[in-house]
Amino acid sequence: MNKKIPRVTYWCVFLYFVILFTERTISVVLSLLEQGYSIFDSWFGIYTYGLVMVAMCISVIMLLTINWSMLKAMFTKDEKAYDNVNVKGFSIMIGVILAAGMIHTKHTLVWLQFIAYGILIIGLIVTTVKNLKHDKSDTLRWISIFFLIAYSMAIPVVYETQLPNAMAFQIVEAATSLIMTGIFTFFVYKVFSGKAGNLLYIEPLHISMFLVIAVLWMRWEEQINYFLLVSMGIAVILWVIGKYMKR
Repeated sequence: MNKKIPRVTYWCVFLYFVILFTERTISVVLSLLEQGYSIFDSWFGIYTYGLVMVAMCISVIMLLTINWSMLKAMFTKDEKAYDNVNVKGFSIMIGVILAAGMIHTKHTLVWLQFIAYGILIIGLIVTTVKNLKHDKSDTLRWISIFFLIAYSMAIPVVYETQLPNAMAFQIVEAATSLIMTGIFTFFVYKVFSGKAGNLLYIEPLHISMFLVIAVLWMRWEEQINYFLLVSMGIAVILWVIGKYMKR
């Protein structure tokens, strides 16, 4: 039996997927039905809606194929079902559907997205509790999970902009969002595989800081993204605290 992941975590991942997939579907359908609006009338629309729909299709395929064992583990007490769960597979699925959620399309239901993310965070915390060693190493494990939560909030959502250099900015923001989503997916896999005792890697932090600073700087005159600024700041502070405690 996979003792690193409690059954409630599988339910959290499944609910996260269903809620976020539903929200993305509503956004795309309402955008398609809106009179006088074409989702592919600009390169930005082609990218955003194209990525959303591709990510949704890939995530569904992953759920019904390599992650079918996760669905079985949700409804059975058979230990073999737990042994067959593809941890890497459903971690990647989490990242793929998240990539679709990190784009602000028309009719986006932000409150529903936050419910989905909150449920995923509960799953991460429950799994962390399950894997506590009950010694001083647990402190670093908790700092790592809080760092991960702050890091996830620092992933920029791709918005349309009226900046003079709009295309350059949107390319940088989209690349930042995808790269940080990929890093987040790696961290999630470490948590679910029971290897999240220390997520305070220096390379991902440096890359993310550089990208976030670029996004903030390029859009500073139009809008200061305080949520992004504070989230990245908290992540950096937690990283520093964790590194200091590790000495």
